[in-house]
Amino acid sequence: MSAVPLTQKLVVLCLLNSCKHPLTSEQIDVYMVENHWSDYMLVQQLKCELQEAQFVTVTDTPLHFTMLTPRGRDSLRLFVNRIPPYLRRQVDVFVQNNAERILRESTIFTDVQPQNSGSSYRAQVRLYEGQNLALSVKITVPDEATARSFQRRFASRGSALRE
Repeated sequence: MSAVPLTQKLVVLCLLNSCKHPLTSEQIDVYMVENHWSDYMLVQQLKCELQEAQFVTVTDTPLHFTMLTPRGRDSLRLFVNRIPPYLRRQVDVFVQNNAERILRESTIFTDVQPQNSGSSYRAQVRLYEGQNLALSVKITVPDEATARSFQRRFASRGSALRE
């Protein structure tokens, strides 16, 4: 028998359903913990149980996108009344109030790395459409400050690239 309460599993399914696009495993961790819907260790267990039950699927990509399966969607529909109404509202309000953040965090990934010589830095930016890589840009610059500036500018304007 599972040690993870049904309500918390349903909250993850509700979150994925409300977002309308895949979330990374890290996003689920952060959103569940920052909203006090669960603690980190329990989130790890419930993600595994949801995947084993085939309610969610996780991509093999390095970002581990988590998607609601038809089975998960059907289960949510059947058991949604087991989520207290205040908790369903919290999930809906969170997704509505953070739509741009959620989209940005699940579509734009940036990284800055020193090159082997240490005299230059590589800034990499990747833009995803769903779980598919749509754009990848790597640029070598002379210093870390320039690389971080490129990273910040791309992340802040990334939504314009999707329009």
